[in-house]
Amino acid sequence: MANCGNFLEYAGSRCGLDVGYGKMFVLYAEKVSKSAADLTAEAINAEKKAKTVIGIIRGWHTIVGAPVAEINVERTGTAEMKLIRSEIAADTLTFENSNAKNKIFNDLVKAGSLNCILIDDQGNCFGDYSQTSGEISSMLVNFSGKTTSSFQKDNVTEKTVAVTARYLVKDVNVVEAGTETELIVSKTLLIGQLSSITTLTSSAAVFVMKINDNEIGAIYGEAIATGELTVTGAAITSTAASYVPSTGLLTVTLAGTFDPGLQPLNVSLSGDAFYMKETTIRLGE
Repeated sequence: MANCGNFLEYAGSRCGLDVGYGKMFVLYAEKVSKSAADLTAEAINAEKKAKTVIGIIRGWHTIVGAPVAEINVERTGTAEMKLIRSEIAADTLTFENSNAKNKIFNDLVKAGSLNCILIDDQGNCFGDYSQTSGEISSMLVNFSGKTTSSFQKDNVTEKTVAVTARYLVKDVNVVEAGTETELIVSKTLLIGQLSSITTLTSSAAVFVMKINDNEIGAIYGEAIATGELTVTGAAITSTAASYVPSTGLLTVTLAGTFDPGLQPLNVSLSGDAFYMKETTIRLGE
């Protein structure tokens, strides 16, 4: 139990369960109640596609109980202070450092408190009490820098990055769902940059974007289909995409009504294995 962290130790004592190692956080868009059937890998993957599940956090190499002396938590980058009354435990999670993880954790810290369910390596799912028997509710977890008000200064070494999870629950409950966390798909964050504009008329536009895998800082080496591309910002009647993994170049062909000047378009990608946040480009630049 030495590496389980304060939360799982507390959960084990409250639920009378021999819990495993902390494995995964599932982040939800809003407060939810879940039964064992809702917490299978298949069910969680389906909710990711439906965007009810807004994120997955996993892959830490240590999770240890974090001493929390203060009852006020400062949201990083602001002067806002939040009084924590129902906090029962906190864990510091340490990861191998990367650009993608730094970006993800900075977003988590800025978001403050999020609805989460924690899954251990035995498939047990931990959350707050639900009013329905056989279910758990998501618990609010506040993500913050480990020791300072500047998240980047909380790195243990240059090769690691850490974030502290403070569990804001009045009590804790468990559903023994047997969740197979290895089958839950993690999406790769892609970064797209406008490379060139090959066609721009009042009725057609063709442009090329360079697509990079943000985790490794290299071109994305898998397929991207037309159905995984969304383009908005103009009167578009048809969209086609052609991606060449060996070059990382995504060619987008649009038909519709376009301004031959600085036409703003919002481009995003969402597939089973990847996503790209909405990126604004201007045709004509």
